[in-house]
Amino acid sequence: MKKYVLLGVLAIATLAYGATTYTTNYNFAKPGDGDENYGEALRDNFDSIDTNLQAVSDTTNNHIADTTAAHAATAISTTPGANICTSQTTVQAFLTCLDGVYDPNVSGVVLITGTQTITGNKTFSIAPTFSSVTSAVLTTNVSGTVTGSSFNALDPLTTKGDLTVHDGTNTTRLPVGSNDQILVADSSDAEGIVWENPNPRWRKFTYPYTSFATAATSFAVTAFTLAAGEGIDAVIIKHNTAFSGGSITAYTIEAGITGDADQYADPWDVFQSTGGAVSSATQFFDVPNFDATTDFVVTARSTGANTNAATAGSVDIYVRTFILP
Repeated sequence: MKKYVLLGVLAIATLAYGATTYTTNYNFAKPGDGDENYGEALRDNFDSIDTNLQAVSDTTNNHIADTTAAHAATAISTTPGANICTSQTTVQAFLTCLDGVYDPNVSGVVLITGTQTITGNKTFSIAPTFSSVTSAVLTTNVSGTVTGSSFNALDPLTTKGDLTVHDGTNTTRLPVGSNDQILVADSSDAEGIVWENPNPRWRKFTYPYTSFATAATSFAVTAFTLAAGEGIDAVIIKHNTAFSGGSITAYTIEAGITGDADQYADPWDVFQSTGGAVSSATQFFDVPNFDATTDFVVTARSTGANTNAATAGSVDIYVRTFILP
């Protein structure tokens, strides 16, 4: 009786000492210290490892394949879609609908080629490319297509000095005015602004001796034409180089109108030496004609020889004109 009890205890002890256990996740066999069947357990473990690794590989391949469940950037179609999808509830559904390219490096969607209709406010992870024109101005046509054009291609100006103005509806071109004109606001004008002559205004005319050269002792040139109703209130004669040459002993310059050569400035001696304070200034107030234009003339007169004998001389004529309102 005691012999059988002892054998039973030894059997239980041996079984406990050599018992095989198993891992929690993949059920790998872990032979006990005294387990003589460790070879079979090892073979079973390799089979289990092979089976589980293959299952993981299959799952990964399916996950990145070109399917609706794909998350790989290369698996998403690169054909541009027709619109920006806003009704999708998942990231993957959004990307699949969009037909864009998902770039995990910038965590955004890169629109590639083709037409995209964008409504509402959108935030892009990188700047979209609209045009290949350097420093382009982006514009849209009636269909809403965005294109890029150079500024010069859109610029309405054509001539040096042109200005861009607004006529109340559109931006338009205001051609450059004439020399010495100024801009004046005018609500009756289509553009609301016009070029006008300053009022009053100074005009300057420079004549070298060659301007008066003729085979006579006097010669008149027309400096400008006064408009109807335009007046004159001051004339200054200032020579910069004395007139001389040949047998000329005297030389004068006067200013007036046809038929009255010195109406606005008496003959001034331009034969004398020049100087900073050597000039003739006349002030008055005159409107020669309210209904017709009038020529302003400058007349040269020489003594001792004709005016074409002169070999030197230059004179400036300053005239201040005004227009009555």
